[in-house]
Parts: sequence; structure tokens; C-alpha cells
Amino acid sequence: MKIETLGDLLESYIAKRLKSGSPNTIRLYRHSIRSFEKTLGATAKLADLTDDNIERHMWIIVQRGGSPASANKDHGQLTALWRYASHNRMVETWPNVRTLVEPERVPMGWMPEDLERLFAAINSVKGVIWTVEASLWWRSLILVLLDTGERIGAIRQLEKQHLQGDYLLAPANIRKGKKRDKLFRLNAETLKALREMDSQHDSKLLFPWDRCDTYIYKRYKAILKIAKLSYDRRSQFHRLRRTVASAVANQGGDPTAALDHASPRTTKKYLDPRIVGEVPTANLVTTWRQSPSLRN
Repeated sequence: MKIETLGDLLESYIAKRLKSGSPNTIRLYRHSIRSFEKTLGATAKLADLTDDNIERHMWIIVQRGGSPASANKDHGQLTALWRYASHNRMVETWPNVRTLVEPERVPMGWMPEDLERLFAAINSVKGVIWTVEASLWWRSLILVLLDTGERIGAIRQLEKQHLQGDYLLAPANIRKGKKRDKLFRLNAETLKALREMDSQHDSKLLFPWDRCDTYIYKRYKAILKIAKLSYDRRSQFHRLRRTVASAVANQGGDPTAALDHASPRTTKKYLDPRIVGEVPTANLVTTWRQSPSLRN
């Protein structure tokens, strides 16, 4: 196949480099190409892979109201395609575009009262998903995410066979990195919800979904609105993962092991200081003012 456009290049990249990539990863690559084409005002061709074009595209994302992280995401995917094209001698150049500086945000999880509001909103959801009551489907999903701390992409690929007694097995091939399985012990409330949901559908998937693949994020955002909770980009499903890490740390557990991170430095970016229980600077200063002393 003659490769002229980035769409053509992506199909080759998928076949050679992303055979085991998740549907969401491939979706994000396609989104980056469409976004790049919006900047160019035309179908993106291999000749459009230049430092100036990608740098201009990144700044336009920010000017449109996007975040540096969003610009850097497109940067990462477009330059990955560019390097692949260069390695295979489809182009003669190599990317040399720096990423934008991303502000380091305070990790925010959900507080217990936030979760109460979330479940109350879920209880008000009407309709069905597949053949399951929508409220039951959503309650089961959130409970599993809270019990496991697993990523939404992996949970959505789980099959009924992965529920083994009181345990849920997440096989390596559906998890990020695809390096190792993980086994989770589920709470009684979660198991009850899953078994009730199982009786309402005959799909092999644990969480069958009969809408557009990305529609789940729109529906979850609507639920967060009903709950009167934040619904920005940092308040989506990954906020539940930060909640789990913070709760585990609060209870004296190992959040790095809970999230299956390679390094505690990565996990630190998930720990909400309100949940972890860090002593506020104001308290330490007040204590010192009331009883000033010099430490030896």
C-alpha cells in the first residue's frame, strides 16, 4: 500500500507496532491526526511532518483553550508516527520538537461525602444498558473501580469468566503495559451488585456496552453533574484511581502496590493530601508559635 497521508501511516503503524494496543489507544491516535488536520486545514500528509507544523499545532491547541497536557499528547502521538516513518525511510527527517511545560497539579480524589453524592446520583439514573438496569450497571462499575483501583480501559474489557468466586482477575493482556496479571479481592457489596447484574444479561463481557465506545465518558460526565460534583477532565474515571491510592495510604497500606506502579514517585502524583492526612503547614506553624523551641 502506498503511504501518503498520516491516516495511511497510522494503519501501517497499527499493523507493525500497535497489534496489542487497546482500542482507546488507537482512538487517541486517530483523534490526534484529526486535530492536526484541523490546524493544517487539509488532509495531513507525510510531508506535513515538520517541526514548525507540530509546534504551531501545539500552540493552537492551547490558544483554543486546551491544556499543555492535551498539546503534549498530540505531540507524543504525532512524533511517534514521524519516528516510525523515518525509521522505515518514508521521510528523511527526524522530529525535534520540545513538549510544553505542564503545571504540576495537586492530586484530587473524591472525599467520602463526594462518593455518597455520586452513588445517590447513580440511583436516579433511568433506562437500560444492554439489558441491564442502568443504575445497577453504573453502581457495579463504580464499586469495581473503587475495589480495584484499576484503569477504566481494563475494566471495560473484563469478561464474566474473570470473576472467580470472591476475586476478580485482570489478565495482563488487557492491562496497561501488558506485563502481569492482577488479582483483586472484592467486597460483599460489589459481588452482590455484579451477580445481580449478571442475571440481567447474556453477554460474555462483565460490563457490556451498547453505545458508541466514547459515549461512556459523556454519560459519566452527566452523572457527575447530577451529583453536583466537578466534571472537568481531571474529574473523570481516573479520579477514582487517585481516590483508591489516597485511601490505601490513609489506612497504612501500600498505594504503589495497590496501583501496580513501578515507582513510589509515580504514586505520589496520585495522593490527595486531604485524604492521606498530611499535617497542614498552618497547624505546624501554630504549634510552633504556641510553644516555640529550637530542635537539636
